[in-house]
Amino acid sequence: MDTTKRNKIKRISIIIVSIIIVAFFMIKVLPTIFFAGLSAYVDYQKSQNQKLLDKNGVKTLPCEPASSVELGSPSFLNGKTAEFTTAGGTIYVKPRIFSGGGWIPPFSSAEIFVGYTATPPTYDAITGITTNVLKRLEFNNTDYGILDLPVGRYWLWSGEGGDIILYSCEEGGVSDPKPVR
Repeated sequence: MDTTKRNKIKRISIIIVSIIIVAFFMIKVLPTIFFAGLSAYVDYQKSQNQKLLDKNGVKTLPCEPASSVELGSPSFLNGKTAEFTTAGGTIYVKPRIFSGGGWIPPFSSAEIFVGYTATPPTYDAITGITTNVLKRLEFNNTDYGILDLPVGRYWLWSGEGGDIILYSCEEGGVSDPKPVR
């Protein structure tokens, strides 16, 4: 065999071995790296969400409610806000129905937006931004969200829809609801 044929065979052998090594790397190593990174990212997001959920919710009310209002299902999904008046202080927000439905999985957290009725909210579906928000809560939907507000009249929106009830430990703490039905 002459040397040019040997060189060609060597080059072809090197190319074939290189292709096998690259294929092995792409099939075995890259997915492992990708899924390990994805798993770490998901774990991080879950821990961040859990920190957020723990901060803004309580499992039970600290008192027997002295006042409450039912607000129906206010959300930017239906474009309707509910309204209520408060004498100021701590208000507890309870979502009653956040079930999802059909192919939509149940929601595990509630997102609540509150603002002054004098400045109604707007929602931009492209940017995901809600304007004129005084307070925003996110909490586990099996808990009660905690909202501290000064005396006034407010609108309320839910990010997920669902039925909302407000509780106060004070007589007249929440009143004059304008629910969404």
